[in-house]
Amino acid sequence: MIPSSDVFWRDDVKMWWPMADQNPVTAYAYVMKRVADSDPAVMACKRRRTCVQAGGYIGFWPLRLAAAFERVLTFEVMEGCLEACRRNCAALPNIEVSGLGLGAVDGETLPIRPSASAGGWRVHPEGQLVAQMTTIDTMALTDCDLIVLDIEGHEIEALKGAAETIARCKPVIHVEERGENLKALPAYLRGLGYRQHVRIHADTVYVPA
Repeated sequence: MIPSSDVFWRDDVKMWWPMADQNPVTAYAYVMKRVADSDPAVMACKRRRTCVQAGGYIGFWPLRLAAAFERVLTFEVMEGCLEACRRNCAALPNIEVSGLGLGAVDGETLPIRPSASAGGWRVHPEGQLVAQMTTIDTMALTDCDLIVLDIEGHEIEALKGAAETIARCKPVIHVEERGENLKALPAYLRGLGYRQHVRIHADTVYVPA
């Protein structure tokens, strides 16, 4: 987990928020335009049992997904966001919040680079902070119907750590595609037997071909 854990209550939006976010008003406006982007992925799911979602930020996406799924497993490594996410999601028993990151190797630690936006912290070789990772396969899920990844360029590594789950469960996969991932993610998912279903803003939903 990444410091700081300090959070404050925003009465204007009725949610806990990380003190480390330097632009909370701008961040909220941005998220409100994007939080519904996961809806097409939900609609593409034939069943809605377990959803794996990362990064959890302060809870917007797990809260929305929890209205559709029996169980939502959300992951967030930035400690301030993690604490806010736990508080904001506390009333819903079908949301499980973890402070681990999702990657290709269970138990590895990776450098994290901070950002002015608390939701923009990312794995980066020059990062001076450290996050502990796990894999989706480590959870040994048998009912994973949706994977949602918005983890700032680390999506392919998380998918590598979900290879067994993807082969077993054939979940719908919703990923953010930016930068190098614009070409790398589509190619990787085609190799797993997936096709593009729909693109929304910077995100793409993939379904088994």
